[in-house]
Amino acid sequence: MIELIVYAALFALVSVAAVDLIADAYAIAGKVRLQRKINTQADLAMQRMIREIRAASAINEASSALNSTPGALNLTTFSDADGTSTTTADFRVIGGNLRFSKATTTIDLTNGISIDRLLFRVIENGAISRNVRVELRLTATTSRYSITNDFYGTAILRGSY
Repeated sequence: MIELIVYAALFALVSVAAVDLIADAYAIAGKVRLQRKINTQADLAMQRMIREIRAASAINEASSALNSTPGALNLTTFSDADGTSTTTADFRVIGGNLRFSKATTTIDLTNGISIDRLLFRVIENGAISRNVRVELRLTATTSRYSITNDFYGTAILRGSY
């Protein structure tokens, strides 16, 4: 009888440890999924913003919200690969998503993630170059977890170097 009690106690102890390990594994997997979601969307958004800034010839400051959050950036850029006709490219937060518009195309660069900060700063080096620094803070939340990350990028406008 004593052996049965000892075995039952050992079995209960091992079972509790196994359940705790499984719960920790699920928690870590949930956090990793959130982190991947933030990183993927931030990477795509930052790549698109930096690419468009590099291709732009000018910043339309009247249509942009610089040095404030949520910011907006409106650029004069080229609509074709030849660089013959111009159009505007626009980045702004609409409906909680980072929206990109160029010519007749409009796409959301983020979805299901909170944009806590979107800041565009113009950095000028005298008459030599004109840069745009992008600061982006995203938060992904589930019922159990919340993860916030900051992302930064800088690009020089076309022809300003």
